[in-house]
Amino acid sequence: NGMEIVQAFDISNDLKTGLEKFRKWLDGFNPFDALNVADGGPKEMTKEHVFHRKHHSARTRWIAPKYFPDPKVLTAYTSPVVDTSEEKFSWGVPDLDRLILFCNKHVGWPAEE
Repeated sequence: NGMEIVQAFDISNDLKTGLEKFRKWLDGFNPFDALNVADGGPKEMTKEHVFHRKHHSARTRWIAPKYFPDPKVLTAYTSPVVDTSEEKFSWGVPDLDRLILFCNKHVGWPAEE
């Protein structure tokens, strides 16, 4: 699941580095090459190695955009713009007609759905 990815790459500590590692893995990096050390003995498997082994076939199904990770997205996650209003929040009624048009135009969903 998605949380395993977050944990495996420790991106909670350094989002940019973690996502760059994830991109490198998606592009074909084989982390098990690093386990073969010069003295002939294997190193201990890290959380990343466990993740790689568990998700090796998923890599062929996951596609990242050319500019992943996008600096604008990283900034949005690390420095979000939030509402500082002290007013009590209340939900409004969604405009279903506009939602249907939006989903049809941008997602390709027929209006019937």
